[in-house]
Amino acid sequence: MVILIIQVILILVGTFGFLNYSSNKVKPTPVYIYARTIDDSSKAITEDDVKRVEIPESAVTKDMCKKIDDIVGKYADTKVSKGQYVYKNQLVDIEDIDVFKTLDLGNLRKVSLPITFVDGFAGNIKKGDTVDLVYTGEGTHDDEDGKQETFKYSKVFLQDVLVYSVNTGDGYKFVDYSQYSPDDYIEGEEISVDEKKQDLSIITLAVTLEQAEEIEARVNSGKVRFIGRFDDSKSYNTLGYIMGDYQKIFTGQGHAETGNVLVEEDDFDSID
Repeated sequence: MVILIIQVILILVGTFGFLNYSSNKVKPTPVYIYARTIDDSSKAITEDDVKRVEIPESAVTKDMCKKIDDIVGKYADTKVSKGQYVYKNQLVDIEDIDVFKTLDLGNLRKVSLPITFVDGFAGNIKKGDTVDLVYTGEGTHDDEDGKQETFKYSKVFLQDVLVYSVNTGDGYKFVDYSQYSPDDYIEGEEISVDEKKQDLSIITLAVTLEQAEEIEARVNSGKVRFIGRFDDSKSYNTLGYIMGDYQKIFTGQGHAETGNVLVEEDDFDSID
């Protein structure tokens, strides 16, 4: 009789457990989907960008976002489509945005230039930042007596240029420690102060072909330096700055090379 009672109890417990397990599996669970397609990683996600929906618990994965606070204020590091579930591994803080994942790179090229800690804002520069480029050159001016005098000038010629990467002289990714002292720790690890490993040497910019041509011409005729931008910096035009009497110097696009041979009429006459 006791054995029968135990068997009945086990059956009831098993049935209750199965029903409870099944109920939890189909229980509606709130998660979030995107309310619109997002392909601009430079804008923070707002509550209007997502929508709360309910799906069975069995369909929920641990990476799905269940709380709105885990989403709002974050940035999508890849293009996401309307109706797609919001996953934690898609969301990053502003300092971790990789703008190149959603950027159309069809017309862009990579140009590398030398850079130092002085030119690179004490190393406070990273992939995804934007910089302005300023050119310093010189020209000549004829004075009243016909004597040539040299003048120097500077001019910002490119603005809001994307930084593709910053590297050490050995090609390793450069790590920015400009906000720390040698005694500080990052994630429990002491900061390395090995100057050789941390030497900032190369900056690679994402530019158009026309911009690449201009950069090369200016680098080989004068000096190009980098100007850092703040988050709220806006681009605007300047006249440039000149030291000394001057005359204007032409810069700009033109047919620098041609594959056509121009033949003068006099050349034909000489053949006869």
